[in-house]
Amino acid sequence: MSGAVPGAGDEQDHGAGSLRVLLRAVAAGALMSAGGLFLWSVVALPFGWTSQLVLTGSMEPRIHPGDVVLVQPRPADDVLLGRIALLRDPSGVHPRLLHRIVRRTEDGAYVSKGDANIGEDSTPVPAEDVLGLARVRVPFVGLPVVWLHEGRHGALAVLVLALTAALLVVLLDG
Repeated sequence: MSGAVPGAGDEQDHGAGSLRVLLRAVAAGALMSAGGLFLWSVVALPFGWTSQLVLTGSMEPRIHPGDVVLVQPRPADDVLLGRIALLRDPSGVHPRLLHRIVRRTEDGAYVSKGDANIGEDSTPVPAEDVLGLARVRVPFVGLPVVWLHEGRHGALAVLVLALTAALLVVLLDG
């Protein structure tokens, strides 16, 4: 007979096993959350909607840099005042703007404004340059692109490493 006591290591093994199960569940949850956010950002594209990545804070506090906004094509008779719309930027600074329509001019153009901006946008937008209406905000999914534009390569590297580690935990633990 050996001097081992039956069941002496069971408690320690059970604790390590529980920790592994918890780690795997957290890793799987993180991957599913990231995948779900990405899926929401593209789910409406086959139906003619577009997705717009927000790069600036002009629409804060409602819409943040890194959010993706799903935009429904605008019906011709839709009421726009007070709505957040995707617009061709008449100033030419950006290809498109995601701003709120605040008023209409006498000649039928729309004046827009970012919620966080002090004043209205300088150039009215012709009606035909209102591309669609914001319908769904998908938070965080575009942050890696924002970080890339801002040169925040450390944050991008941490995210890639964390997602890779999560994937390895899910695939290799078992």
